[in-house]
Amino acid sequence: MKWCQDIRGIGPIDLDELEDTIVCGKRGGSDYLDVEMARSDGSCPTSGQVNCNPKSSSEKQVCAASSNDCPVTDLILDASMADKKEGYTTLKGKKFNVHYTKTSNSLPLTDFRIEEDLPCFNRDQENEGPYKSHYVLEADYSLQDCTIEPNNKLASDPRYSEDSTYTISMFKLQYENGVI
Repeated sequence: MKWCQDIRGIGPIDLDELEDTIVCGKRGGSDYLDVEMARSDGSCPTSGQVNCNPKSSSEKQVCAASSNDCPVTDLILDASMADKKEGYTTLKGKKFNVHYTKTSNSLPLTDFRIEEDLPCFNRDQENEGPYKSHYVLEADYSLQDCTIEPNNKLASDPRYSEDSTYTISMFKLQYENGVI
Protein backbone atom coordinates (compact mmCIF):
# COMPACT_ATOMS: atom_id res chain seq x y z
CA MET A 1 0.00 0.00 0.00
CA LYS A 2 1.03 3.52 -0.64
CA TRP A 3 0.64 4.76 2.98
CA CYS A 4 1.88 1.68 4.87
CA GLN A 5 5.31 1.60 6.38
CA ASP A 6 7.17 -1.09 8.32
CA ILE A 7 8.15 -0.10 11.83
CA ARG A 8 10.91 -2.05 13.53
CA GLY A 9 10.09 -3.48 16.94
CA ILE A 10 12.21 -2.94 20.01
CA GLY A 11 12.83 -5.38 22.82
CA PRO A 12 11.62 -4.84 26.35
CA ILE A 13 13.19 -1.96 28.25
CA ASP A 14 13.49 -1.93 32.03
CA LEU A 15 12.05 1.25 33.51
CA ASP A 16 14.61 1.51 36.30
CA GLU A 17 15.55 5.19 36.20
CA LEU A 18 13.52 7.85 37.93
CA GLU A 19 14.59 11.52 37.91
CA ASP A 20 18.24 10.63 37.21
CA THR A 21 18.16 8.05 40.01
CA ILE A 22 18.49 4.33 39.43
CA VAL A 23 15.77 2.53 41.37
CA CYS A 24 16.53 -1.01 42.40
CA GLY A 25 15.81 -3.43 45.18
CA LYS A 26 17.52 -6.40 46.69
CA ARG A 27 15.58 -9.54 47.18
CA GLY A 28 16.28 -11.11 50.52
CA GLY A 29 15.00 -13.64 52.97
CA SER A 30 12.76 -16.54 52.12
CA ASP A 31 10.39 -16.76 49.18
CA TYR A 32 7.03 -15.37 50.25
CA LEU A 33 5.43 -18.80 49.80
CA ASP A 34 7.92 -20.20 52.35
CA VAL A 35 7.51 -17.40 54.91
CA GLU A 36 5.97 -18.61 58.14
CA MET A 37 3.13 -16.64 59.62
CA ALA A 38 3.06 -16.01 63.37
CA ARG A 39 0.59 -17.93 65.48
CA SER A 40 -2.50 -16.15 66.82
CA ASP A 41 -0.64 -15.50 70.11
CA GLY A 42 2.18 -13.76 68.16
CA SER A 43 4.76 -16.52 68.64
CA CYS A 44 6.64 -17.97 65.69
CA PRO A 45 6.28 -21.67 64.84
CA THR A 46 10.02 -22.24 64.39
CA SER A 47 12.32 -21.85 67.37
CA GLY A 48 14.72 -18.89 67.12
CA GLN A 49 12.60 -16.88 64.70
CA VAL A 50 11.34 -13.37 65.46
CA ASN A 51 7.90 -11.93 64.82
CA CYS A 52 8.65 -9.12 62.37
CA ASN A 53 5.74 -6.93 63.34
CA PRO A 54 4.01 -7.99 66.56
CA LYS A 55 1.96 -4.74 66.65
CA SER A 56 0.22 -5.44 63.33
CA SER A 57 -2.99 -7.44 63.05
CA SER A 58 -2.44 -11.17 63.57
CA GLU A 59 -3.12 -12.16 59.95
CA LYS A 60 -0.29 -9.83 58.82
CA GLN A 61 2.43 -10.98 61.23
CA VAL A 62 5.29 -12.85 59.55
CA CYS A 63 8.33 -14.55 61.10
CA ALA A 64 11.97 -14.39 60.03
CA ALA A 65 15.35 -15.69 61.20
CA SER A 66 16.27 -12.20 62.52
CA SER A 67 14.90 -8.65 62.45
CA ASN A 68 17.38 -7.88 59.61
CA ASP A 69 15.64 -10.55 57.52
CA CYS A 70 12.17 -9.06 58.02
CA PRO A 71 10.51 -7.97 54.75
CA VAL A 72 9.63 -4.42 53.73
CA THR A 73 5.92 -3.82 54.27
CA ASP A 74 5.53 -0.27 52.93
CA LEU A 75 7.45 2.02 50.60
CA ILE A 76 6.70 5.68 49.84
CA LEU A 77 8.23 8.00 47.25
CA ASP A 78 8.22 11.48 48.79
CA ALA A 79 8.72 14.56 46.60
CA SER A 80 8.47 16.88 49.61
CA MET A 81 12.01 15.78 50.51
CA ALA A 82 10.99 15.38 54.16
CA ASP A 83 13.89 14.06 56.20
CA LYS A 84 12.06 11.45 58.15
CA LYS A 85 8.71 9.76 58.37
CA GLU A 86 8.06 8.25 61.79
CA GLY A 87 8.74 4.51 61.88
CA TYR A 88 10.33 4.58 58.41
CA THR A 89 13.92 4.48 57.18
CA THR A 90 14.70 7.27 54.70
CA LEU A 91 16.92 7.00 51.62
CA LYS A 92 17.71 10.46 50.26
CA GLY A 93 17.52 11.12 46.54
CA LYS A 94 18.12 14.17 44.35
CA LYS A 95 14.47 14.97 43.68
CA PHE A 96 12.62 12.62 46.02
CA ASN A 97 13.20 10.52 49.12
CA VAL A 98 12.28 6.89 49.57
CA HIS A 99 10.78 6.00 52.95
CA TYR A 100 10.40 2.33 53.79
CA THR A 101 9.39 0.32 56.82
CA LYS A 102 9.22 -3.26 57.95
CA THR A 103 6.61 -2.55 60.62
CA SER A 104 3.46 -1.22 58.91
CA ASN A 105 0.19 -3.09 59.37
CA SER A 106 0.61 -4.76 55.97
CA LEU A 107 1.81 -7.97 54.45
CA PRO A 108 5.28 -7.88 52.84
CA LEU A 109 5.66 -6.04 49.52
CA THR A 110 5.75 -8.42 46.60
CA ASP A 111 5.22 -5.85 43.86
CA PHE A 112 5.88 -2.14 43.38
CA ARG A 113 4.50 -0.06 40.53
CA ILE A 114 4.43 3.50 39.34
CA GLU A 115 1.16 3.98 37.50
CA GLU A 116 -1.20 6.78 36.64
CA ASP A 117 -3.97 5.15 38.66
CA LEU A 118 -4.49 2.16 40.93
CA PRO A 119 -4.02 -1.12 39.03
CA CYS A 120 -7.05 -3.27 38.24
CA PHE A 121 -7.82 -6.22 40.47
CA ASN A 122 -7.86 -8.33 37.31
CA ARG A 123 -4.23 -8.31 36.07
CA ASP A 124 -5.40 -8.83 32.46
CA GLN A 125 -7.04 -5.41 32.47
CA GLU A 126 -5.62 -1.91 32.70
CA ASN A 127 -7.04 1.08 34.53
CA GLU A 128 -7.65 3.55 31.75
CA GLY A 129 -8.10 6.54 34.06
CA PRO A 130 -9.32 9.92 32.82
CA TYR A 131 -6.10 10.89 30.95
CA LYS A 132 -4.74 7.56 29.76
CA SER A 133 -4.03 6.99 26.09
CA HIS A 134 -1.97 4.35 24.33
CA TYR A 135 0.79 4.70 21.80
CA VAL A 136 -0.64 3.88 18.38
CA LEU A 137 1.18 0.53 18.15
CA GLU A 138 -0.14 -0.49 21.58
CA ALA A 139 -3.72 0.29 20.66
CA ASP A 140 -4.94 -3.28 21.14
CA TYR A 141 -2.80 -3.89 24.27
CA SER A 142 -5.66 -3.29 26.65
CA LEU A 143 -8.98 -2.10 25.39
CA GLN A 144 -10.80 -3.13 28.54
CA ASP A 145 -10.93 -0.85 31.58
CA CYS A 146 -11.17 -2.30 35.10
CA THR A 147 -14.33 -4.28 35.67
CA ILE A 148 -15.90 -5.11 39.02
CA GLU A 149 -14.75 -8.53 40.20
CA PRO A 150 -17.77 -10.67 41.14
CA ASN A 151 -16.09 -12.29 44.19
CA ASN A 152 -14.95 -9.16 45.99
CA LYS A 153 -16.96 -6.39 44.28
CA LEU A 154 -13.74 -4.38 43.60
CA ALA A 155 -12.35 -2.92 40.39
CA SER A 156 -9.00 -1.60 41.67
CA ASP A 157 -6.58 -3.71 43.65
CA PRO A 158 -6.67 -2.52 47.30
CA ARG A 159 -3.22 -3.98 48.00
CA TYR A 160 -1.74 -0.93 46.25
CA SER A 161 -1.81 2.50 47.83
CA GLU A 162 -1.65 6.09 46.67
CA ASP A 163 0.37 7.32 49.64
CA SER A 164 3.16 8.81 47.59
CA THR A 165 3.59 12.55 47.19
CA TYR A 166 5.77 11.90 44.16
CA THR A 167 4.16 12.15 40.72
CA ILE A 168 5.56 11.58 37.25
CA SER A 169 3.84 11.31 33.90
CA MET A 170 4.10 8.07 31.96
CA PHE A 171 5.64 10.09 29.11
CA LYS A 172 8.44 11.41 31.33
CA LEU A 173 9.09 7.98 32.85
CA GLN A 174 9.38 6.40 29.40
CA TYR A 175 11.45 9.31 28.05
CA GLU A 176 13.97 9.12 30.91
CA ASN A 177 14.41 5.39 30.33
CA GLY A 178 14.98 5.68 26.57
CA VAL A 179 11.70 4.12 25.49
CA ILE A 180 10.65 7.20 23.48
